[in-house]
Amino acid sequence: WRRFVAGLQDSVSGMRERAAGEGWTVRAALRSRTFWALVQVFFFTATAMFAVLVQAVVYFIDLGFSPITAAGAFGVTGMLSVVSVSMSGLVSERYGYRNTVSASFAGTAAGVAILALMSVWPSAPLLAAFVLVFGLCMGVRGPIVSSIATRRFAGPKVATIYGLIYAANAIGAAIAQVGGEVDRIFSLDAIPRDKALEQAKEEAQTRVLESGAVPDTVEIVDVEEVPLAYLPGNATRIRVKAVGTLAVD
Repeated sequence: WRRFVAGLQDSVSGMRERAAGEGWTVRAALRSRTFWALVQVFFFTATAMFAVLVQAVVYFIDLGFSPITAAGAFGVTGMLSVVSVSMSGLVSERYGYRNTVSASFAGTAAGVAILALMSVWPSAPLLAAFVLVFGLCMGVRGPIVSSIATRRFAGPKVATIYGLIYAANAIGAAIAQVGGEVDRIFSLDAIPRDKALEQAKEEAQTRVLESGAVPDTVEIVDVEEVPLAYLPGNATRIRVKAVGTLAVD
């Protein structure tokens, strides 16, 4: 009920301003709960989406898919967003904004879960499922946020207000991190342990840089060593993960 009351106060405030012939001002919008709710939707959605997308091709290649297949999956995912953007208005009119957005977030989460599953069981069917689910949910939120902002903050300043909301999308995308991972088996009889670790770390850092990270922000966040007694040559599995902040030109 507190939220209902707060929303009512925002509406009353907006009605008074419109009655005065001013419409929504930027200052009034900044005091609105709706404004900050839309900002959070754009910010956190962009952070999550771009954290996944910028690493998708490298991730698929690491799982054993060919570069052509990995790039093709990435391209089709982007193409499907055209469908989601075009259909979001139609779907939201039929099922409502809340249901449509909730379903799209559930679909995005399912896509991320599929990616996690692929690290254990990489397969073409799972890749196709990710492309379909993630791609069809990728562009749903934008048009809905635009529609809500336009209707909620109608007036001469609506473009400026929406521009401020949309800026959160760019900021969220800019702070997303990219990552690179190396998972290899080394024979410690053929190469010293320190040398093997150093080589794995360098490869992980190189993959992060190839994904578009700012060089000064790259760091190693996880190192795992697992001796493999069932293999000859003092075999050890070394997994190294590195991350870095995405470079935005």
